[in-house]
Amino acid sequence: MVGMARNQRARWARQISAAWRASIEAIFECGRLLIAAKDALDHGEFTKMVERDLPFGKRTAQRLMAIARDTRLTNPTHASLLPQSWMTLYELTRLSDDYFATAIADGLIQPDMHRSDIAEMVGRWEYAERRASTIASPFEPATEPAPISLTGPATAHPFRYAPAPSRPAAAAHHRRSR
Repeated sequence: MVGMARNQRARWARQISAAWRASIEAIFECGRLLIAAKDALDHGEFTKMVERDLPFGKRTAQRLMAIARDTRLTNPTHASLLPQSWMTLYELTRLSDDYFATAIADGLIQPDMHRSDIAEMVGRWEYAERRASTIASPFEPATEPAPISLTGPATAHPFRYAPAPSRPAAAAHHRRSR
């Protein structure tokens, strides 16, 4: 009985996983079809088609085409990591190659991620880069950019992180200035 239940569960899991992967492939295919239609139709006809004949507008069409053009997303190696939302996929197209590679390597790109996760991730990286650039010695300019770190005090949110003063005089000053 247990073996039969396990086989049935595995069959369902395969079917569900295939449907899940097909939804991302459908997003890519829609983008590829839009690109092909834009190339094939006479001047102005593509815009008319998008405005009058499709269930979405010009901005959505542009985003779907950007997703289809992004070889990082269409790379089969990354297929299992990608989110199902075309809006989230579009936000991934806006990442620099360095940010994208770091996010893949650190396991930050995941199927359950949202657009807000990408914005937060980029915000942390940009803050870390700004912080690292202020730490560099003014006498010896950095020859390479500082490594991006997502942990430690360099990535603390500047408005949420307030270390306790280490001296009594500093503590008194902080109490007065609030």
